[in-house]
Amino acid sequence: MYTLSKKEFLQTLFGLWLGDGNRELWVKTCSLRLKHCDKQREYTKFKHKWAKRNGWEHLTLSLDKHTTKGLFHGLNIRKLPHSMFGKKRLGFDGKHRYVSNYVLDRLNPLALLFWYLDDGYLSVRITESRSSRCANISIAAFDESTAKRIVSKLNEKFGLTGRLIVTSEGHCKYYMSATCFKQFYDIVRPYLSNIPMLFKYKFDMQYVPGRRKDTAFDTKYNGQEFDRVKRPEVEASSLAG
Repeated sequence: MYTLSKKEFLQTLFGLWLGDGNRELWVKTCSLRLKHCDKQREYTKFKHKWAKRNGWEHLTLSLDKHTTKGLFHGLNIRKLPHSMFGKKRLGFDGKHRYVSNYVLDRLNPLALLFWYLDDGYLSVRITESRSSRCANISIAAFDESTAKRIVSKLNEKFGLTGRLIVTSEGHCKYYMSATCFKQFYDIVRPYLSNIPMLFKYKFDMQYVPGRRKDTAFDTKYNGQEFDRVKRPEVEASSLAG
């Protein structure tokens, strides 16, 4: 994946925090701790490889860690500056996550991609007359007012047309119609040639609910990365069942 400047690299880490990352505060620096389940072992290794390739030396990769909840894999990205990752920028207030406009204003396309790979998913709604496909990014860890601000900032910064959905359980998500997902795809497209093949299904607009996702990454894809991603077909005629 592209070699970034130090500034670009640190800004991309905002997307990892928005996804599955947790920030830890130390006296002089911060750490970003990433934790993934056993099915995402290769994804954890990919993130480590990406960070190392971009010149960040303060990394700890922990694979095959047994816990009471199963097998997990982790990556700790250390010695991050308080000026970007401190309490004033992002964190957890004991009930919800919070994120400053400073962070949202500095999201870049690669940060957006990492966030979607962590917390994004495709879905399909089927009625008697048609089926419509869409994509979502979970923002359930934030309260509704913060979620509204996130949606507003994403649309403003990237020219997207997504909107906030609040489920009956009170969970927030960033909803992208098929047309909006086309816009999203074009934004992250320069980086898609390098993401693991494992995540190809997240960009497949032929998605159908309940299908089995192949998690045998090593045997099926032999560790290769996919370098050909078909642009989502999102014309109105293609959305019919």
